[in-house]
Amino acid sequence: YDGQPHQYNVTIIAIDHGKPPLSSSAILVVNIIDLNDNSPLLAVSDFQVSVLENTVLPVLVELNASDADSGVNADLVYILTGGNLGNRFAVSSSGVVSLNATLDREAVMNYSLTIEVRDTGRQQSVIPAVATIQVTVLDANDNSPVFSPASYSATIVDNSTVPATLFTVSASDADSGSNANVSFAITSGNSGSVFSVSPYSGVLQLVRPIPSTFQTYQLTITATDAGIPAHTSTASAVVAVSQRAYFDFLVTGSAYSLASSLPGSTHDFGFFVAPGGSRTGTVKASLGMFEAMQSFSIDRN
Repeated sequence: YDGQPHQYNVTIIAIDHGKPPLSSSAILVVNIIDLNDNSPLLAVSDFQVSVLENTVLPVLVELNASDADSGVNADLVYILTGGNLGNRFAVSSSGVVSLNATLDREAVMNYSLTIEVRDTGRQQSVIPAVATIQVTVLDANDNSPVFSPASYSATIVDNSTVPATLFTVSASDADSGSNANVSFAITSGNSGSVFSVSPYSGVLQLVRPIPSTFQTYQLTITATDAGIPAHTSTASAVVAVSQRAYFDFLVTGSAYSLASSLPGSTHDFGFFVAPGGSRTGTVKASLGMFEAMQSFSIDRN
């Protein structure tokens, strides 16, 4: 049937043996009926496509299939038989593969779709054509950096030597490539610019002496990815300033007193009379969790 005429007109003549011979003729019309003996064929059966996440494409792939049979034996249907995770893809009756929904690279990075092309003939033994589509999901900058932990704290003495490292901030981004590259900056609370943070390592340092008027710094640290447009997130950092105590001994006549540089601090001291008129003893001072003890000696001469 395939590639040959579908109808034959056969002329049949009957002749007798009389003298003169007589004859008659008839025309036999032979119609060739198609047998579903051909499988569908795809012009291209393997595809590789890339799709940006969070976008919907009306056409992902157009399948081009044919069948050498005729009628219902050549009518084709397209069926998605594998790899359609989450029912994200669809194929039309004409072989157009499209997206049902947007893709999320952070959930699924690759899809391997299988599509069968079958004819509608009654003979079910005909082998279908099979197309495979490898889909790679490209990253879009749809995630913000996430700090871990979400907040930071440290305590530092007011006359600390600079530079002094306090802590290291850390943040990660679920995206990939430049969209996942994170940099850090102090965006508020850094009065006098006494602190700095390394943009890439996240190390926060004291870089200038702390004014005596400050007791607590409330810093905001911002993490920014390198995507376009960029996404940001913030973390809070509390730096408490502890004052170091300074003591002065005052001698008036036979009286001894101790003065502290820390308002609200407590102190105890004692002494005893030693030969030669000197006074010796110990001083203990405390402020919150900090405590110091110092021996002393006073010579009134």
